[in-house]
Amino acid sequence: MLERVWVVTGASKGLGYGFAKELATQGKTVIGIARESIVLGMAGANLAELSPESIVIACDLSKDTDVEKTANTILKRVKPIEGIIHNAGQIGPVKPMESVRKEDWNDLIKVNLLSVQDFTQRLLPLMKHSEQTRVTTISSVASHKS
Repeated sequence: MLERVWVVTGASKGLGYGFAKELATQGKTVIGIARESIVLGMAGANLAELSPESIVIACDLSKDTDVEKTANTILKRVKPIEGIIHNAGQIGPVKPMESVRKEDWNDLIKVNLLSVQDFTQRLLPLMKHSEQTRVTTISSVASHKS
């Protein structure tokens, strides 16, 4: 079972990767969560160099089945967690209103709001056995646009 664990969503790049890297540098075990990509694999290799038990898990937070599967994987592998950083976010849809589909808004709401609630609730059993667990939610991906 893994100990001194932090879960970071949006961990493949940007602020999420920065948080994950800093935690791994401090000797924490990091479980980085992000959509499947080559960048996620590279982030996982870099985190494992800093903290050998750190891993990444591919998860699309707009898909309920991915959230459930990822949470179950973490519940099976981890003792109490020290924290969760909800950093994954989606900006948009940024296009003319006549071309925006309802599904675009549904995905945005799932990633930025509903998955935060769902993922946190699913990991509550790992928080109840810890003296203190921090849950941080970052609600802007503006750093990618500046």
